[in-house]
Amino acid sequence: GTMFLCDTNASNLRLTEHRAYYQTLLECEYMMAESMVRQPSADIDDDGEDEIFCVTKNASAVFAPRGASVHEYCSRALLLNAFDTVSPWNKESVRQEKKRSFTDVITINGRSIDLRDAVFDAEILGKSRSEYNFVYEEDDFQITKHYRMSSQNLHLSVTVYNTGSEPIKGTYLSRVYFTLPGAFAYSYDQKRGPLIGESLNDIRNVRFSDSQRSVVL
Repeated sequence: GTMFLCDTNASNLRLTEHRAYYQTLLECEYMMAESMVRQPSADIDDDGEDEIFCVTKNASAVFAPRGASVHEYCSRALLLNAFDTVSPWNKESVRQEKKRSFTDVITINGRSIDLRDAVFDAEILGKSRSEYNFVYEEDDFQITKHYRMSSQNLHLSVTVYNTGSEPIKGTYLSRVYFTLPGAFAYSYDQKRGPLIGESLNDIRNVRFSDSQRSVVL
């Protein structure tokens, strides 16, 4: 049988219990990291692909080759996973799928390609294990995603190459699932106000403010 009490995401716990579960999990992970006991990778979601762990001074992240996505982005000070988007417990206790952030949809010459479940080739750059390249290629395009973890930031740059013989035209979309209890999102390059519907157009910078924890992202 499975080694997990619920499933790999503990999805059928109540929301408060789920956050407490994650807080305890992060306390253990950071204690091990400080003791220099580090697991470089493991298949944490039982999908057949090893996820890659990265721990810095103030944050940690879990990168997945599937979709070249991010399972977790955690604050060491808050013991909080900002990408923890498992649905709250419900009476049927069904398995809730965890949403991975920075999954992509590319539209090329009218053809829509969802790369959420595409397995990228992963490469760890440098001895610090804080930079990663993920590459996926089809007949007419190649996408490279470069992640870099600094002490307080997660950086992502994406490059799409035309590898075919014909010109291509299209769009690129990346999904991010973000959660912060009590947070209020607003753009700091325009008049402060809630971001709803059409107000998201042409927004490049978004700030999340959580008064409960006195934190701004």
